[in-house]
Amino acid sequence: MIHSQPGAAEMICLALASLFEALQTGDSAMLSPGEFEQRLAGSHADFRLRLILEHARSHLHRSLSLPELAKHANVSVWHVCRLFRRDLGVPPLHCIKMLRLRSAATLLATSCLSVKEVMASVGINDESHFVKDFKAFFGESPLSYRASAHARSDLVNYSAPTKIRQ
Repeated sequence: MIHSQPGAAEMICLALASLFEALQTGDSAMLSPGEFEQRLAGSHADFRLRLILEHARSHLHRSLSLPELAKHANVSVWHVCRLFRRDLGVPPLHCIKMLRLRSAATLLATSCLSVKEVMASVGINDESHFVKDFKAFFGESPLSYRASAHARSDLVNYSAPTKIRQ
């Protein structure tokens, strides 16, 4: 049996099905950062999924499409959706959103970039959606997260003054 590449109509149907599924689950179904890390670190992940995730991580700064991810792993768009659902429990675009948010959190905690610069560097264009999604994922706004991260690092880096010998 010869398998052909999916046509435009089939790809649109798959994209709409993925979008409908994401809308149906809503933001309340967003994984916590800890759950997401555990699923990403899972050793049972398919090698094609690992290829897709590595590609996504290295290209977070730009728009990523399901057909691009599928092509990178040499599988169909439908199979990409299936791999993500089976191994990570979330749709692919939802996972990419979480990767972007995690990367944004790292930049907020470790750089002096503005929130808009952080958004641009992780491929997010809409500030209101970014703030809403960031709050849903981390439980606080990007600026609050940055302030609490800096406060935590100040506590860790603080050392008691030592007596200077004269």
